[in-house]
Formats: sequence, C-alpha cells, structure tokens
Amino acid sequence: KLKVFWSIYYKWLISHKKKSTIRERVVRWRTIIAKELGEKTLKEITPLVIQNFQQKLLERQSPISVNRTVALLRHMLTIAVRLGYLKEHPLLGKIYMLREKPKKEWTFLSKEAYEKIKTNLPDTYRDFFIFLVFTGARLGEALSLRWKDIIWDAGVAYLSDSKTNRPRVIYLHESIIEMLKHKKENPTEEEKVFKHSDGWFRKAFKATLKKLNLPDIRIHDLRHTFASWLAISGVPIQQIKELLSHTEIRTTMRYAHLNPQVLRDTLNKVFREEAGQDKSEPAKVISINVFLEKKRTKASGNKLMNFAGGDEVF
Repeated sequence: KLKVFWSIYYKWLISHKKKSTIRERVVRWRTIIAKELGEKTLKEITPLVIQNFQQKLLERQSPISVNRTVALLRHMLTIAVRLGYLKEHPLLGKIYMLREKPKKEWTFLSKEAYEKIKTNLPDTYRDFFIFLVFTGARLGEALSLRWKDIIWDAGVAYLSDSKTNRPRVIYLHESIIEMLKHKKENPTEEEKVFKHSDGWFRKAFKATLKKLNLPDIRIHDLRHTFASWLAISGVPIQQIKELLSHTEIRTTMRYAHLNPQVLRDTLNKVFREEAGQDKSEPAKVISINVFLEKKRTKASGNKLMNFAGGDEVF
C-alpha cells in the first residue's frame, strides 16, 4: 500500500533532500495524499485515479498546489521503480499537469508603508522585520541564522546551506551590523540570532497590515522590497543578482523595468552616434517617479506602490 511505502520513501528523503524540502513533503503527504490515496496499492495509482484526484483537489486548492501534490506522488512512484517495488512507472507519460494561472504581480513596500509597519509591529518582531527588508534574506534563511554565521570583519553572514543548495552570503548594511551588535548580549555561537516562530511572526505581520489598513502582502514581498529599492535607485542588475544570491540572471531581470532610465541610457550611449545625434546631447528618459505615480493612480489607491523616490537606497 502507498501508506506503507511512504516510510521507505521517507528514509530516501532523509538521505537525499534538505530539511525544508522534507518538511514540505511530509506536510503534503499527511494532510492530502495519505487521506485520499493512502489505502491504495502502488499498482492502483493509475492515470484515471490521478485524474479524479486532481479534480477533487481543485475544489479546494489552486492548480499550482494540486500540481505540487501530484508531482510528489509521481516522484514517490519513481523511487518505487528504482528500488524495485514496481516494474514500471504507472504514470510516466500518461498524466497531464494542470494549467497554472499566472502568479499575481509581485509587489513591494513604499518607504512610507515600511515606516508605518516598523512603528506598529510589536517590539518583539521589529528587529527581525528590519533585517528582512534591509538584507533581502528569505524567511527561512533569517530564522536559521546563528551567531557563528556572522563574520563581523567582513560585514556578512555566511550560511552553509540555502534554498539553492549552495552556500549563501548575506551582505549586511552598517545599520544592520549595529543592530546585531546591540542585540547580541553574549549568547553562545550556536544560538539563533532571531528566536522567533515562523507562525507567530506571520500572525503579527498580518495583524499589523490589517491594523494599518494596508493591502495583504506575503512575507516574501519583503525580499522584493529590498530588490525593488535597489533597482529604483539605479543599482546594476548584476549586483542585485549577487545580493539576492540568484542562480539565474533572468530571475533578477524582473526588477529591471523599475528603473527604465538606466537601460535607456545604455541604449542611447550605443545608438546615439548611429542615429546622427550629438553624443553630448542628454538622453530623454521617462521619470521613474512619474511612471510609478501614474501606476499608483491607476491602481486606485494601492498604498504599497506609492514610492517616493530619492537617490539613496537605505
């Protein structure tokens, strides 16, 4: 039965996957797959069973979530074949993943919204919130950070593991370093810098947004805030890529449109001579502040996109 094979698959996960991946798959197994299909044997997981399973899940979950669940189930059967519990994969090339709706447009905090949230968050979580915004760290990275990971002389935090399965360097702004020094108070090197619960921080953050009547945003949008402020201030995309520790530059390119002046200046430098223009003539570019103001107006009062501009990032 599938529920029996899970214990075998779980041992494989421990040997091959990182803790965060294992945790996510365990939750998906316990809350969804085990309840719906746990009593079926491996051979009974047919394309028709999966099709009905998908339709049932769609009644209460998004296509993206359903696809992740089916992907886990399909991978379990792949491991079952490799370990000899099945002769052939019953789903290979025989099922179709659901069409996923485009992800909602990512958003970021304005300086004004940032200050309001920082002021109204409970004192317990204020430093943690500032750290997320000023470093671009992922929530899991910040929560796993230990004092031994901070290299004070270099002004960085070094994590031996991250979402990308490779070491991650988090660059620390001067104000963050001062905040951490003030916060340290002689803990052991193995202690976590932020002793917060993921759930309690999310709860406090959402409550603060509601209190301020701000649109609901994800914790991950604080990482977008960090990158967006950099892009708007003219920081080169390649440098933003390194600060975010992206493996692919195309992931970082989503922020390029936030400062069209940088890209248009590049075009003008290259093509002005070809177009017969005087090289000394300044290029005409669109003001990013005007652009965002128009976007804010069209969004009918979206309080998060009202960026005030300015030359400095932090």
